[in-house]
Amino acid sequence: MTTRAHGGGIPLCVDLDDTLVRGDLLVESAALLFRARPLSVLSWPLWLCAGKARLKREIAARAPLDPALLPYETRLVEWLRREKSAGRRLILVTGSDQALAQAVAGHLGLFETVLASDGERNLTRETKARVLEERFGRSGFDYAGSDRDDLPVWRRARRGVLVNAAPGVDRAARAVTEVERVFAAQTRLWAELWRAMRPYQWGKNLLVFLPLLTSHRLFDLPLFGRAALGALAFCLCASSVYLLNDLLDLPSDRAHKTKRDRPLAAGRLSSTAALRAIPVLLAASAALAALLPAKFFLTLGVYYALTLAYSLRLRSELVLDVFSLALLYSLRLLGGHVVGDIPYSPWLFGFSLFLFLSLALMKRYIELAASPAVPTHGRGYRPGDAPILKEMGVASAYIAALIFALYINSDQVVRLYARPVWLWALCVIILFALSRMWVLAQRGQVDDDPVRFVLRDRVSWAAAALAAVVLAVAGSVP
Repeated sequence: MTTRAHGGGIPLCVDLDDTLVRGDLLVESAALLFRARPLSVLSWPLWLCAGKARLKREIAARAPLDPALLPYETRLVEWLRREKSAGRRLILVTGSDQALAQAVAGHLGLFETVLASDGERNLTRETKARVLEERFGRSGFDYAGSDRDDLPVWRRARRGVLVNAAPGVDRAARAVTEVERVFAAQTRLWAELWRAMRPYQWGKNLLVFLPLLTSHRLFDLPLFGRAALGALAFCLCASSVYLLNDLLDLPSDRAHKTKRDRPLAAGRLSSTAALRAIPVLLAASAALAALLPAKFFLTLGVYYALTLAYSLRLRSELVLDVFSLALLYSLRLLGGHVVGDIPYSPWLFGFSLFLFLSLALMKRYIELAASPAVPTHGRGYRPGDAPILKEMGVASAYIAALIFALYINSDQVVRLYARPVWLWALCVIILFALSRMWVLAQRGQVDDDPVRFVLRDRVSWAAAALAAVVLAVAGSVP
């Protein structure tokens, strides 16, 4: 069929995934389904056996996406609106399932026709190219795409439009078609991936070194090196989980006033790129853990399993969510003990449990206090729960300080410190730091991550420096 038979001149066919929308709808709908029904993943191989188009259809039917929340490539959308106003015919052609594509087309109101995967035919690569050639004739259409899968289509098109294409794709496209327009990438993949990995959260993994400090073995270089490997393993493992969390939380993050600016939610990082990075980070973490004692590998495995359970279920459970967070902190401490075969102190366990519980409760309190009129999305709390969370958190903070005070009078301190009386100064510093944080949280001056606040707060850094001086003065038993 020729172009003239359709009227309106040469049509512009526009891809959807990573072109019109800055993301992959199959990945996003699969993440949404996995978040709601984790066991559904057992059915995915069966659906895939019937073809990728069938997989897309089954997932789309169970996890529809809200087109209003998707991150559109606004430069392209604005240009398409101008082209449509000038009389150009626009066709949405995509490998995504028909239901998702129709929802996007209906939301934008730009396209006269939607061509998409239909449960039997997967409209990608050569299949897409053949369908467009049969419908419009060779060189009877222009095509907007973004990656190497679009090269067969560009080869049959009259002209191409490149959207956020990598340099290699740009060169390959120009070799097979005349390029009409280029929407160059405005973000750098590696920079956005680094941001999505949340390296500022890696400060939590310094807890691996705490057992070395409390046992006065921090300057044991071989042990320090093993602890450094352990901390890095926790960092990479945690980053893989952060990326997974962001994939699972895309709809809620895009509706959130601050989280919508995260790389994945905002579309600056492709969901496809994030999905590929997750197993790479996890494999690198496991490789580092394999260099350490078997107990550390087991500890890291428990940490990952708990973070996965937290992401899928536990964070929605009343109170259980904060205990899970506290336990995740404690597992980092346990990792530090098993790396150096350091006996686990019940004093340190008690102190850390109540300290981390206080920080977890502070995180939830801040979330509720920030939006007192509406329930917290995906949590088991109500707006009226903020006061009791604050009371529980302050109590936990002071219990942690009390445990430290009792520790000062224990026989273990006498065996470790030359001047244990100086540890009372450290107890005062702990009380000051925790009391101040809770007051600032009450005032709304602590963001939704207390650990990030500490890492950015000059007073907290000063308190940490003073605590280091006190420990040095307390000294160690020769």
